[in-house]
Amino acid sequence: MNILRVFFFLLPIFIHAQKTYNFDYLLDYEQTHFRADTIKQNRIFLTNSKDNSYYAVISELDSLHYELMLHDRNKLHSKVKVKKAEFLNNEDINIDCNQVLAYENRYKFQVKNYEFISLKDTLFNRKYCKVYKLKSTLKKKKIIRKKIGSHIYIIDSSTSFHLPFLEHDTEYEEWLKERSLPNGIFLKKILLNYKDEISTIQELKELKKVEININILGNCDHVKIKVTIDGKGF
Repeated sequence: MNILRVFFFLLPIFIHAQKTYNFDYLLDYEQTHFRADTIKQNRIFLTNSKDNSYYAVISELDSLHYELMLHDRNKLHSKVKVKKAEFLNNEDINIDCNQVLAYENRYKFQVKNYEFISLKDTLFNRKYCKVYKLKSTLKKKKIIRKKIGSHIYIIDSSTSFHLPFLEHDTEYEEWLKERSLPNGIFLKKILLNYKDEISTIQELKELKKVEININILGNCDHVKIKVTIDGKGF
């Protein structure tokens, strides 16, 4: 899969007084990378079932703290340290404006190079699932030359109350454009490299209802800060 390229430049960010992000579900995935040595890790996501334009990721930092990454595809990106006790007690998480970076995805044009296609439905963990694939529309020679991979989603049909959770901005933008991916949480996501070999698998271990708010504190109007830009493809 393509390596993400990161760019920095100055951009004003506009957040009036306090902005609150609401999360009503926690998704705990086991992620396995197939390399020379197989690597497993847990990735915990916070999502809003009615708004998939933003999400948060929780990862282990030390015995007392988690690292929290908040990603709003339309506005900001932040990475902070939070106390485990506060998170586990569903307390509000506050992020100061000086811990926030403005964000913009400059590669929205990439949607013209991808499409979602429906594959055969399947039973997975005794659940009826829809199966979809996100693939490049480029010619095979170009896919190989640019090393462009693809994603397969095994989606639990009983979770249609939740909008698709799509971590990468390219897959989100393609969904936003076509709306051709059904609602629901994926039980399994398979990432294939340009040779159609499995490179990574994400499998859902827990889906839990939560009530967690993340607040951006302070008035960030007209503050010019460095911006991280998502790379091409995934």
